[in-house]
Amino acid sequence: MPQLYRIRAGFRATLLLGASLAAFVPAHAASNSVTPLGSLGGNIDGYESGVSSNAVSSDGSIVVGDALLGNGNDVAFRWTQGAGMANIDTVGSTDSWSMGISADGSVVVGAAHFNGGGGRTAFRWTQAAGMVSIDTAGDTDSEADAASADGSVIVGWAQFNNGHYLAFRWTQATGMVNIDTVGNIYSGAKAVSSDGSVIAGYAKFDGSNDNAFRWTQATGMVNIDTVGGTNSQGNAVSADGSVVVGVAQFNGGNFDAFRWTQSTGMVDLGTLGGISSWAGAVSADGKIVVGSSYVPGDTVQAAFRWTQETGTKDLNTLLSNAGVNMSGIHLDYASGISPDGKYIAGGGTFSGNIEAFLVSYIEGVTDALTTTSDVRTSVQNLSADQRASLIESRSTAGELLGLTRAVDNGSYSYAGAMFGSAVGYTGGQYASRGVTILGGIAYGSEEYNNIKQGGAPTVALAARYTFNDPFGDNGATLHPYAEIGSWVTPQAPFTFTRAYANGSGTSTGTGSAKTTNWAEYGRGGLIWDVTADDRLTGYGELGQQYMSFNGYTETSTAINPFPATISSGTLSMGVARLGGLWTHKIGGLSDEWGPVPVSVTLAGDAVRSFDVHSGLTVNVAGIGSTTASNESDTWGEFGARLTAGLTPDTDLNLDINGTAGGGSLGTALHGGVGVSCRF
Repeated sequence: MPQLYRIRAGFRATLLLGASLAAFVPAHAASNSVTPLGSLGGNIDGYESGVSSNAVSSDGSIVVGDALLGNGNDVAFRWTQGAGMANIDTVGSTDSWSMGISADGSVVVGAAHFNGGGGRTAFRWTQAAGMVSIDTAGDTDSEADAASADGSVIVGWAQFNNGHYLAFRWTQATGMVNIDTVGNIYSGAKAVSSDGSVIAGYAKFDGSNDNAFRWTQATGMVNIDTVGGTNSQGNAVSADGSVVVGVAQFNGGNFDAFRWTQSTGMVDLGTLGGISSWAGAVSADGKIVVGSSYVPGDTVQAAFRWTQETGTKDLNTLLSNAGVNMSGIHLDYASGISPDGKYIAGGGTFSGNIEAFLVSYIEGVTDALTTTSDVRTSVQNLSADQRASLIESRSTAGELLGLTRAVDNGSYSYAGAMFGSAVGYTGGQYASRGVTILGGIAYGSEEYNNIKQGGAPTVALAARYTFNDPFGDNGATLHPYAEIGSWVTPQAPFTFTRAYANGSGTSTGTGSAKTTNWAEYGRGGLIWDVTADDRLTGYGELGQQYMSFNGYTETSTAINPFPATISSGTLSMGVARLGGLWTHKIGGLSDEWGPVPVSVTLAGDAVRSFDVHSGLTVNVAGIGSTTASNESDTWGEFGARLTAGLTPDTDLNLDINGTAGGGSLGTALHGGVGVSCRF
């Protein structure tokens, strides 16, 4: 049986991890954990026998491998979170081994002693068919070691009719096909890419030494041993087959783990300070490698995890530093990894018992340190950010409704653009018999504190009635007025960012949802023409503002190990506002065509929200559901406008407006430039 480097000495089982392992992780610590997988009741020298891992598929809900029974036989098993280990040996063999699994865990491959004895025979297992021999090579010995993502391509080794053990590639259509294109005495395929097009393993290229190979249909077997050693073996490939990892004898000396690409050749990944190491698995993108290495003293092996940034690190130490309780646990080797690199499988000892393990690890995250208090704080902060964005969103509506324009009975149209956001707008007002209709439409995007609004329209409309001077003509005209208005930004794409403490720093969760903002208000005020050049306007206003947001779930990432699910809700708040404007006409300016009318308007409001309902409910697995409390805010609004006549009926307008408050509000400024035409 041509197994060149069985470095997993002392372990009797082989395990693979199938679809997702999220369920293994404690709910309160969804980032890092170690789970021992137990046994089927057998033992080795009085110690409990477990499993070891070769690969990790999509998301980890299914584990396959082999373990000792009480009678001493090895049997292939399939493990699920709910049912635990189940014996899948359906052929009555004395021994069987599960070596590989499809991405969804529905296909298991390996080897078994069919009919109770003789050589081992490669099999393919499904729930419906059980163990089915795939040996079509006419041999006495074979083993299936890996499967493509959909389980349709299987690779391994088989004793072909020439008596040699040679690498094969199997499909339902072709059966076992010898892929040894270099006339070797023996070879073996250990790994296959997701689509089954790239295979890696070992072969005797020169008749004596074993060298790692990479195979494609176009190239055949290609020796990728570039280090001048005497022996090497490819154990795993990335999803697209561009990265191969394994073990090589560098410069004729000790065996070390390697990582190979076409551009770099074999790169020595080093050791944990001991005499040798080996790589057993690689993530889908080829950036994370796991395996085993001797530690100083060369009597103990430890599982390692390698990245370009960190180098080769002891997985035991990484987990301990991340907050995982490693008391009584030693992870000897890692030979399986999920495509995203989060889940790692292998073998080790747990309180002296030999068992397989399943690790969940996210680099840079300290485990089990996010608390209920941290989550509540993050929810309250997100609620404050939502209120702040709703408050600041009035700047666009204010441009359409004349926040910094003198209150008058003129009729005009306008168009312009705002900075501090990306908004273009157009609108106008029409006045007749004391009634003024004003409004407009804008389109653009906004950025607030931890919240981004994508491109969306805002529509605003208001009606004002200006009363006659109740005191008659006394040289200082007074005009009371009443106004009602509304504005809406419908179904805007919003991105929300929630920050929270995780024990090692601050993590951030991000999600997107369609959101509608709208408001209505009623205002009463007084216009006072103090002089021919000065107009003062004072007013009081009551209104309601709303933010209705769809539910969303944050993406689980390395920087968001505790993703939250946010329920649909509506933020609502009453708004009370006291404010005023002063407009002053500046005389004495002229150009070659005559006098240029110029005016300046200053505006300011003091605002308080009341009857606030946050509408924000957030659920984090293991923490539970948290609803933001209802908090009121106090803030100020300010603005200024410079208007200069371009023609008798056309004005150029430069304006700025802003909001200032505590907490998430801070100070936000918007400015704009526009042209208005009177008619």
